[in-house]
Amino acid sequence: FPLDIRTYAYHLYDGFSWIRGRNTLKIGGEYRAFGENSDFPTNLKPTVTFFDLMDFADDEVFSVAARVSPTTGHPAGTYRNFRQNEFGIFVQDDWKITRRLTLNLGLRYDNFGPLTEKNSLLSTLVFPDTNLANAGIVERDPLYERDNNNFAPRVGFAWDPTGNGAWAIRSGFGIFYSRLWSNFTGNTRFNTPYSLPVTLSALSGQDASGVYRIPFVGDPAFVRPLDDKNGSTAFRPSLQAVDPTIRAPYNMQWTLNIQHRLPADWRAK
Repeated sequence: FPLDIRTYAYHLYDGFSWIRGRNTLKIGGEYRAFGENSDFPTNLKPTVTFFDLMDFADDEVFSVAARVSPTTGHPAGTYRNFRQNEFGIFVQDDWKITRRLTLNLGLRYDNFGPLTEKNSLLSTLVFPDTNLANAGIVERDPLYERDNNNFAPRVGFAWDPTGNGAWAIRSGFGIFYSRLWSNFTGNTRFNTPYSLPVTLSALSGQDASGVYRIPFVGDPAFVRPLDDKNGSTAFRPSLQAVDPTIRAPYNMQWTLNIQHRLPADWRAK
């Protein structure tokens, strides 16, 4: 099947540095706009199987698998126009406390923004309460809530313990936030109520040959009505669920480095 992915990104950044006395202050910010217009048409053109070569020659179809609209049985694509807007700001101060000790203090804030779709074609699994029986697939755009708590402190130091440059000890710690992986959130394109993967098979007594035609235009035999929770009353479809309250992932990093100057300009680290 043809996989079509077209992306764009706009990035605006500005920052400045200000040196005053023993302090070097750095302040900046950035804005990023992402777009992905993509299609992942699994079985938009159906997968047709035959039991053997003789059935193939006689057009006796064993099964037909297609992604269709659950209400009409017509082919249903998964083309989406995903959008996401992000921004970040930071401030950092490199403070030279003494000739031998420098302290680095910083704070960064990131807001990655939720995933949206140009035509609001987004859905995910939602639990309205603790009763699992009440869970359902809900259309929602944006797909999840905005996470506004991504404050990331940074701290570090550089120290010359002897004052003659023979030794240098450096250490730092920071928290780093990251955006959600778009392939993970983008796979919600396969959710109901927009489409369903349906297979008609002669093994189940269904008339697979009766819906086999070129070009494939679907058939009412593929219709699978949805219930009030956007599930299928005929079978259990697969689901790509994203928690509507999901938060941006982060990691904590720290480093400790000890360096010593050796004769002949060698250094041990």
